[in-house]
Amino acid sequence: MFCTNCGKEIESDSRFCPYCGAKNLELEESQMTINYCANQANNSVELKKQQEVQAVQEMQEAQLNQNVQPMNQEAQLNQNAQPMNQEVQMNQNPQMNQNPQGIEGVYQVPNNTTYVDNTQDTAMAQTKKNNKKTLLIIGGIVIVLAVGGGIGGYFAYQNHVNKQADKVITLFNDGSYDESIELYEKYCLKKDKLREQVEEALCTKVDDAMKEYEAENLSYYDIYNILDELEYFDNEVLDDKISAVSKLIEKLEDSRRNYKYGISELEDGYYEEAIEYFKMVIPEDKNYKDAQAGIETANEKIAEQEAEEERQRLQELKEDALYDAEDSAYYGEYDEAIATIQEALASLPNDQELLEAQKKYETMKTKTMKVDASSISYDQYDKTYKTEDKDIAIVNLKFPKLPEDIKSYRSINESIQILQDQYISYGEEMANTTSSDAEDEGFMPSRLELDCEVGYNDHGILSYKFTGYEYFGGGAHGKAYYGNCTFDLSTGYSLDLDDIVAISEDEFHQKVVDAFTELVNQNDSSINPDIMNLIEDTYGFDFSFYLANDGIHIYYDPYTIVDYALDFVDVIIPYEGVVNFLDK
Repeated sequence: MFCTNCGKEIESDSRFCPYCGAKNLELEESQMTINYCANQANNSVELKKQQEVQAVQEMQEAQLNQNVQPMNQEAQLNQNAQPMNQEVQMNQNPQMNQNPQGIEGVYQVPNNTTYVDNTQDTAMAQTKKNNKKTLLIIGGIVIVLAVGGGIGGYFAYQNHVNKQADKVITLFNDGSYDESIELYEKYCLKKDKLREQVEEALCTKVDDAMKEYEAENLSYYDIYNILDELEYFDNEVLDDKISAVSKLIEKLEDSRRNYKYGISELEDGYYEEAIEYFKMVIPEDKNYKDAQAGIETANEKIAEQEAEEERQRLQELKEDALYDAEDSAYYGEYDEAIATIQEALASLPNDQELLEAQKKYETMKTKTMKVDASSISYDQYDKTYKTEDKDIAIVNLKFPKLPEDIKSYRSINESIQILQDQYISYGEEMANTTSSDAEDEGFMPSRLELDCEVGYNDHGILSYKFTGYEYFGGGAHGKAYYGNCTFDLSTGYSLDLDDIVAISEDEFHQKVVDAFTELVNQNDSSINPDIMNLIEDTYGFDFSFYLANDGIHIYYDPYTIVDYALDFVDVIIPYEGVVNFLDK
């Protein structure tokens, strides 16, 4: 048997536990039951003896009274006068043969028997009856005591089991894991009730620990320490419980870790990464609702981020388009500038800055295709140089000027201004040179004249034709000459023949030779035949030219191929098939 206090195994007849000193309650209760039953049995035997003695005494007293008691006179007379045998008396009184009340101890006498005085036998029968009742009572008492002892033993056993089960749990809760497991292993195989109680309590502890972990009152390592210790209990139900909880803990731990990562990524602005982590938070996790809210927040942030990125992209697109268009316009490539703006407008159809830029470049394109003749003005420079009261040099110069609203126009004006400054300086130099000859008889003042007209103004080309005349005082006559300034209206750059002509040098040179050959053939008497040698010796595009509406004019000054009186001699090379600007 086992001690009800400490649970250790002791001898069944030990009154006290040799380990803890506690009384052996089971032995004490069993002894009390035996003693009680023995006392009851002894009392029954003694009672039986007393009853037998009392019956004998009563019988003796009855006999004595019968022998000693005097018979009254009348009864004696009747007895002597009317003798009657007992048989007749019994027959006359048939009730003597019956036991109507069923009283034990009264014997039935057959009708043919003679009556015998059996008082002593009746007393003995009564005693036996009483003894039988006593035995029955004692038996009942013994049975009751046995049942009561069994019930008491059962409850004592239950109390013992409960104490051991409670002690197993208490030891475990106090951290005495080895003692708890040892006590459990000691009783679980012998006492199923203890195993069931401990099993139920420990499963409840697993549930409670899980609730604490879910509430984050227990860490991951704390709950696993508890589960590790519980696994030492050899209990299949508990093992299944621990296995299921362990799997859930792993899922929850991963879920919590993912939630923390999601929060960190969300705070750092890595919204897509945050969503991926939040999606791995499981519904069993108390952070699940917050994770779903985090996904919504991250999506909102992504939308805001994408909107901002799109805004920045469009802003950069616009800025790049404006810069590139301006760069193209700087070089006079207005078609390209307009195309760049239109491409940006496809993404920003209502952007005012782009629309204004497109309008500007379209206007510039129109203006650079052909200058409005009414917008061309002229600067007139007139100056007479004198020595005392005598004119020594007269300078009359005329230069064109374009509007300043377009960059290429400003560039053209700058080029013309340089030319103008050169002529003015040349006039001053002429005056200084001829001033020493002013006192000579017949002195004529020096002259410098320059007139300008627009030779060509179309297809993005502007060509100025200058007609000049210069005379140095004291000379026989002056000299006339031509000049030109040809510009690309879209860029403002000055153009030479090789910039205008689209065919090769040899092809163009041959066209010039053919044109002069035809001119010589028509005027053989006035044109110096050596002109052909001069033309043949001119290399490539090194011809003097100006542009007019009818074509390219190639010319030579007087005295070069004809007499001075014949003025200028030039030939015309038509534009068709020669220049590259007609398709603009």
